[in-house]
Amino acid sequence: AIARVEDRAALEQVARRVAKKDKAVYRSAREKLRLLAERDEEPKRIRAQCAELCERAERLGHLENWTQDRALLEHLDRQWTELESRAELDLRERFAAARGRFLAAYEAHRSANAAQVAAQEALAALRARREGLLEEATGLAALDTEVAIRTARERLTAAWSALGSLPESEQRGLDARFARLVGAADVAEQSMAEQRRSVSRLRKTVARLEKLCAESKPLDLAQARTLADQGRALSAGLAGSQAGEGLVAAFAEVSARLEGRGKSQRRHAEQRLAELPARLDELETLVDAGELKKADPVHQSIQAGLELIQASGLPREPTEAISARMRALTPRLRDLHHWRRWGADQHREALCEAMRALRDQDLPLAAVAERLHVLRTDWKELDQSGSPANQTLWERFHQAAHAVQSRIQPLLAAQAKEWEGNRTAREQVCQQLEDFLSRIDWERVDWKRVMRAEREIRHAWSLIGLCEARARFRLDRRFHKGIKELDHRLESERERNQALKQGLVTRVEALAALPDLEVAIEETKALQRQWHTTVPSRQRDENRLWQAFRAGCDAVFQRRAAIQQAHRGELQENLSVRETLCDEALDCADRETDPRRLASALRDLESRWRDAESLPVPRH
Repeated sequence: AIARVEDRAALEQVARRVAKKDKAVYRSAREKLRLLAERDEEPKRIRAQCAELCERAERLGHLENWTQDRALLEHLDRQWTELESRAELDLRERFAAARGRFLAAYEAHRSANAAQVAAQEALAALRARREGLLEEATGLAALDTEVAIRTARERLTAAWSALGSLPESEQRGLDARFARLVGAADVAEQSMAEQRRSVSRLRKTVARLEKLCAESKPLDLAQARTLADQGRALSAGLAGSQAGEGLVAAFAEVSARLEGRGKSQRRHAEQRLAELPARLDELETLVDAGELKKADPVHQSIQAGLELIQASGLPREPTEAISARMRALTPRLRDLHHWRRWGADQHREALCEAMRALRDQDLPLAAVAERLHVLRTDWKELDQSGSPANQTLWERFHQAAHAVQSRIQPLLAAQAKEWEGNRTAREQVCQQLEDFLSRIDWERVDWKRVMRAEREIRHAWSLIGLCEARARFRLDRRFHKGIKELDHRLESERERNQALKQGLVTRVEALAALPDLEVAIEETKALQRQWHTTVPSRQRDENRLWQAFRAGCDAVFQRRAAIQQAHRGELQENLSVRETLCDEALDCADRETDPRRLASALRDLESRWRDAESLPVPRH
């Protein structure tokens, strides 16, 4: 009803009478009263605003600030446009007269002072251009890159120089401001250049430190310390810089690793220094005994220890005596090497004689081939022992070996033919494996077929004999690459299938406690349909998961069996109640002769029968 009342007195009466009864109606009435008051006051407010605008328009031009008053007129026009449709006629005429009078006076002033106005406008435009350039120059130092700063600075400097001059005092101040801003841009550009150089130097330092960390040989700790000091100085200069943030973190990480390795190396060097006297005693004992084979690794170990101690920056005094003893042992080691070379030459003489005798021995070709391989292996071991053969002995051995090689050539040809067949068979197996892998769709795959194929391929590969070593190594890599991919696929599917089964076990175990038994049974049946094996795991793992799943399913079905058993017991109990009533009725009919007692018993039996009739009994 309040929404339809428009009379002020009626609204005030409603507000007074419901103020303490209905707050919502009271607030609505007060709001409508406020709106009515505003509506009544609006003409007065609009007239006052229009009158004020007219007075301000009439004052335009009195002080002959023509440019300022012209801009003020545009502002008054915008305000008048908002009020004109609601202004009274006399005020509209008054504003139009004041506006026309000012515009006429302004045009007269412009005509009389056209040149002066043009000059002022040109100065104002020039001043605005220079202020705009100063505004742009303010953001020079905040640009991201040196190129951006340099390009923007050159453009602004050229634009500033191309503009005309303002009055000297004003121009001097603007030039000073522009020079300060350009100077700040130069400082920012130099700072970026210096930062870029620091980033480049720090990147090179980090790379050198990474290379030192990756080297297996002992660190030169003095060099590493110098590089670390350089890096720390550069990192301090780049602290807080976004460009060098990642490099500073990388330097800190590699510096920590290098420092840890340096400490470990120094401890190791100190330990090696403590062990060197005993190792020198051992070397002297071996040299005295003439055991060069054992002395050589000890000698190399001592040399490596001395290099480690020197690289680790330990004092030189403890190693001087050890170095002197090493220099004394060097000639004796050299003599042992000479004796070893003489002994090796004697052994080579024996190998040459054995090879020459093998050429004429009446042995099966297979035995000759095996003996040839043994003699050549012995010769290579002598070469690898550090005692190179002279040219004469090598030529004698080589000629005799060539003669033996010619003798067993038929055996080698048959062996080569067999190896060629084996190589072809291996290539065919590899090709079959690669074709199988390329054709199979891993999204829809028969995993049993994949497992059967893997077993067949492995079996076929195991039945193929040897082939030449180079081809065998290449084909072995090719075969094992394909088998590895196949095994990886099978293992991934095996893990996925195991995870699926484990998930089914977890879900079916949770169903045992679900309150809604019917839903639990339906979900259990759905989970049973989802149980399947694609790639089996170990039998005991499969059995364990299956037993856990079956136990979870049985727990759900046992709940139903228990409920059914309880229901059957309840039905049987209800049946017993009704049979008891029947027996009582028959007994009462046989036993009782008084009609009144019979009627009373009948009413009691019928009442009890009606109570028991609502209880369910077995259907049959």
